[in-house]
Amino acid sequence: MKKFLIKILFILSFLTNFETSAEEFKYTNEQLNLYDVMDTCNINKTYLKCLEAYEKLYDTFPSESQSIDNWMYHEIRYWLADLYFSSKDTKNLPNEEINKYKEKAIIMWNIIFNDPQYKKDNWYKLASAVALGWNYYVQPDFRDFDKAFKFMKYAADNDFHWAINNLGVFYDQGRAVKQDYKKAYELYNKAADLGNNWSHGNIAVLYTFGLGVKKNYERAIIHLKLARIEWAYTSDEFSELMVLFEKKRLPVSAKEYMSWIESYIIKNQSKDDFQTLAWLSDIDDSVEDPLVTEYKWQYVVTKISKETDHIIRADQEIKFLEEFKMSEKEVVLAKKLAEDWIIKNWKN
Repeated sequence: MKKFLIKILFILSFLTNFETSAEEFKYTNEQLNLYDVMDTCNINKTYLKCLEAYEKLYDTFPSESQSIDNWMYHEIRYWLADLYFSSKDTKNLPNEEINKYKEKAIIMWNIIFNDPQYKKDNWYKLASAVALGWNYYVQPDFRDFDKAFKFMKYAADNDFHWAINNLGVFYDQGRAVKQDYKKAYELYNKAADLGNNWSHGNIAVLYTFGLGVKKNYERAIIHLKLARIEWAYTSDEFSELMVLFEKKRLPVSAKEYMSWIESYIIKNQSKDDFQTLAWLSDIDDSVEDPLVTEYKWQYVVTKISKETDHIIRADQEIKFLEEFKMSEKEVVLAKKLAEDWIIKNWKN
């Protein structure tokens, strides 16, 4: 669970702090029809059709109708940026073409963040700050740790729980800031208190290994259970919870914990637990060649997992390791170890 991404679309159901009655702002039949198309669009199956509807609706609002009272304009502007960044049907295009879509999103999120109509705690302003902060943190072609910290801290300081959790990840990993497990624990707890379920999984890891807090089996179990309470949860990522139940104790090291989880994965052919192994690789000094080990498991994710979020996050981490941490020789070794593991252990 540790170090997962913010899933902005995950909170679509909480829109919006602007929405008012149709009586307060008059919309044309074309706008209402396009909004219905947008609101029911299945982005996973018809990305380009959805994008066309979003863009058409966005273009119906001239500058004089972009006031704070026009909730539809503000809603479509934010989600159009999100759609540009997802670029689902552009994956076969050259990287520079894909980045054009993503650049549109970055520009639009910056415009939203700096919109003078928005108050400090405006939902769209804060959500844009989180989107910018996270993507500056993880996206290889846009990575800028200074900007990532600036935007994420702004939203966190305004009690936006996704930002608080993600800022905890920054301190946990020690990339945009100096690593500080106590600070990470503090932020994860605050985010969890505000309703962020991802934080519970992150807290469980800290209790499992005594990072920034004393090791505690019971609390690790509790937070792993709470982490499973997620809106529309579809993953079968339960390895940590199951092995701790089975062993009835905490592991003595990351190496031991990873061996438990790997055995669980092989026995159950659990396709969504590989990233857990990747994140555990550098917890302590017990794992030999931690960078190669993490790369191996992230690579396995890209080959086996069916969860789009896992694959995207694995690809981001792979590119980070290639750019900042590993030699070409180490990358070749990690890929070979991953392929060998799949051949030996994966039946599906």
